[in-house]
Amino acid sequence: MAEAQEEGDVLLRRRCPLLRDFKTRFFDWVQSNTKLQQTTKHYYANGWRLLEEKKVAEMRLSAITRDDADRLTFPGGAGNHNNALRTLRRMLGKAEEWKVIKAAPKIKLMQEQARQRIIDAHVEAQLLPFSKQPLRDVLMIMRDSGMRNQKEVFRMR
Repeated sequence: MAEAQEEGDVLLRRRCPLLRDFKTRFFDWVQSNTKLQQTTKHYYANGWRLLEEKKVAEMRLSAITRDDADRLTFPGGAGNHNNALRTLRRMLGKAEEWKVIKAAPKIKLMQEQARQRIIDAHVEAQLLPFSKQPLRDVLMIMRDSGMRNQKEVFRMR
């Protein structure tokens, strides 16, 4: 209380909300913000969909730490995981900006693997005459769906 009085903040006078309760204020801001593109709004909505099933949704904003974020796991690959973490990071950042919490933790994202090579129509045409089944089907599925090798194609059955 003394620190809050010194800094002139009213941070510690009221109890910090749960992340689930703060969601309403955050998404009111997201929907009313005209500078955010619609894809960004959908991105945050999907991130919250992933977060709301986790224990972190029931935690107070001031209690969420970097370690809590590091322990979170989500279905799918790194892109899905980072979607949830970016949403959490943005929510905590807005809570800090709105003086709901004193400081937001620094949340690190997972490493994502970008596509290094693309099998275009020319490369596919060169490969298909030499491909036997099931490689022929795998190549066509890769090309049609844009799958990545290690994370998606190698796991395909």
